[in-house]
Amino acid sequence: MKKIYAGSGYLYLTESVAAGDTPRVFATEADAVAYYNARGNPPGVWLGSGLDGLDLKPGDKVAEEQMRFLFGEGMRPDAQRVMDAYKAANAHRVRKPGDAERIAEEAVRAARLGRPFPKYQQVTADYAERFHRQVDKILIEQGRGPTPGELREARKVAAQKSKQAVAGYDLVFAPVKSASMLWALHDSQQVRAQVKWAHDAAVAEAVKYLEEHAAFTRVGAGGPAQVDTNGLVAVAFDHFDNRNGEPHLHTHVAVANRVQAVTDGKWRTIDGRPLHFITVTAGAVYDSAFRAELTRRLGVEWRMRTNTRADKEPVWEIAGVKDEWIKSFSSRREGIVERYYELVADYRNAHGRSPDKATERQLARTANLDTRNVKGTAKSLGELNAAWRGQFTDRFGADALEGFQRVAGKSRARSRRRCPDSTSSRWPKQSRRGCRSTGRPGTGGTSRPPPTAPWLSTVSPSPTTPSGNRWSNRSPTPR
Repeated sequence: MKKIYAGSGYLYLTESVAAGDTPRVFATEADAVAYYNARGNPPGVWLGSGLDGLDLKPGDKVAEEQMRFLFGEGMRPDAQRVMDAYKAANAHRVRKPGDAERIAEEAVRAARLGRPFPKYQQVTADYAERFHRQVDKILIEQGRGPTPGELREARKVAAQKSKQAVAGYDLVFAPVKSASMLWALHDSQQVRAQVKWAHDAAVAEAVKYLEEHAAFTRVGAGGPAQVDTNGLVAVAFDHFDNRNGEPHLHTHVAVANRVQAVTDGKWRTIDGRPLHFITVTAGAVYDSAFRAELTRRLGVEWRMRTNTRADKEPVWEIAGVKDEWIKSFSSRREGIVERYYELVADYRNAHGRSPDKATERQLARTANLDTRNVKGTAKSLGELNAAWRGQFTDRFGADALEGFQRVAGKSRARSRRRCPDSTSSRWPKQSRRGCRSTGRPGTGGTSRPPPTAPWLSTVSPSPTTPSGNRWSNRSPTPR
């Protein structure tokens, strides 16, 4: 997870989106072809139970203007419509100079979600100048040198960077590399679709978990009381590759720093402490849900990666996908790890000790940025699939690629697929054709699944879920 800052902080999520209105729920085969051939990543979609307070529905496509209003300015995604309607309704009040400007300001307030983003003074001086400024302040005001404690505080203040208003949080969910490779390289469109479906379902589980355990805000002077909210307001963006152009299926879930309190209906900022505390657990929820979904859908088996460090949690890869195959499509990770160990060695030489956990995380972020390549020309998913299969064949041969096809186990996608729950009105009727109901939602059927999974509200429901919509049924969680 990382913070999304107000202003232009959201642009990296939208800059690689494919041009055109490419749907994610395919009503016709032409829609699927358009998705496969569109250059760039697919458009983002709305998700979260908090959308009920904004007249939006899970699965709706996100417009650039909506992102600018919500994440750039802290306003309703439909702020322009709200402001125009307010001005039209109050046009009769324009009677003297200044009335129009005052009504325009009121219109902005009507479209704003809570208080405006705070504005902070930007820090431009370097560390040494900021440190000496703090020391000189003590010398001038008190006529003495700083104490050791004051020197530590001066260093702390000098190390602080410019404050920026937090517009949201970017949570990234991604399967293990072997699963991304299965999605990228398998010759069966059905198998690739099932991997994507499992990923979508796992993301849904993780965000549902976050809504139940971290979607809170604080009220009262100084925020002493934590209260429940109507849920998160978020946007999901699917990305297909990493900075080195390798298969890396992942989803950015941009959670807006605005939630609606159930106590009074007012919009406030998220209580960030539970959200930060629970992200690791949410990642584990995603991992577990993804493994279970993919096993059920494709019959894959799992193995522990042989090169997992003893002090780290084990990484489970799909059995049959060799480590050498994974490594060949993991140059991005290899570069980050190599740079990270260089930074750790430099830290030990400079400080005479190993970095603590917080410093390790900072060094890892630095290594990520130091090795980040500039994004290349946007390609379609079809072009990427063809390129990845060609790279694999060049490195390991056609026989290895043929062997790779067998890792999908029993290939349950070929013989059976779960039909969408008939109670879910958001699943297009065309996607239900050929489904054979077995008396319970989420099972049966013999027809080929759509080329990719419908997103979020139409994720294939689990047998225990009464409706396919897993985002609008959140009830307040008592604490």
